[in-house]
Amino acid sequence: FFSFSFQNNNINKNSFSNLITMFKVPNVAEMFATPPTKEGFLTKLGYASGKWQQRWFKLVGSELSYSSQRGGNAKGRIIINTSCQVDLVDPSSIISPDALISGRGAKQPIPSFSFKIVTPYKGGTRTYYLVAANEQDRQAWVGAVSGLVGVSQGSQQQQQGFPMAQSQQVPDMNGLMGMLGQAQQLSQQMQQQQQQQ
Repeated sequence: FFSFSFQNNNINKNSFSNLITMFKVPNVAEMFATPPTKEGFLTKLGYASGKWQQRWFKLVGSELSYSSQRGGNAKGRIIINTSCQVDLVDPSSIISPDALISGRGAKQPIPSFSFKIVTPYKGGTRTYYLVAANEQDRQAWVGAVSGLVGVSQGSQQQQQGFPMAQSQQVPDMNGLMGMLGQAQQLSQQMQQQQQQQ
C-alpha cells in the first residue's frame, strides 16, 4: 500500500512525482539497443569524391555504419555477411575500380594502416577502403569485421593470422524492429495513462 501526504486536499506533488519516478516505464529502445562491437574514427575513401575523409564508424551486429561525427546521423552502411571479403591493403596497391564512381580517381595514394571490405553491389562488387590510426587499431577493426564474414579454411585472411568465426545466424532485423516499435508504443501509452491519473 502507498500513503500520500495531503495538503489542502491535494496529493503532495513531491510524493506523487517520486511515485511516478519509482514506477516509470524504462525507455524500450534503450533496453533492446545492441551495444556496438567496435566503434571509432577511420578514414574512408569517398566513392563519389575520391577524397580520403575521416568518419565515425560503428559496428553493431552485422552492420558497419559511418557518420561525419560521433553520434551523428549515418551517412552510409556496409552490411557484413559471408559474401564479404576483408583484406589488409599495402600502400603501394592500386585502388580497385569498383571503389570509385566510373572515371574518378583517388585524390591521394593509399595511406599506411589501410584495409578494404569488398561487398556484393548491384550484380558486381563494391570495395570500401578504410584507414586506421595505427597498426593495432587496424588489426582490431579487421578482426572485428572478419569475425562476421565466416570464411572457409585456408582463406587469405586466415593465412594472415586473423581468427575467423563460423557463419553466424543473424536475427531478422525487420521483425525485431517491428517488435521494438510495438513496445515503444505500449510504453508511451502506459506513460500517458500514468500522467492522466
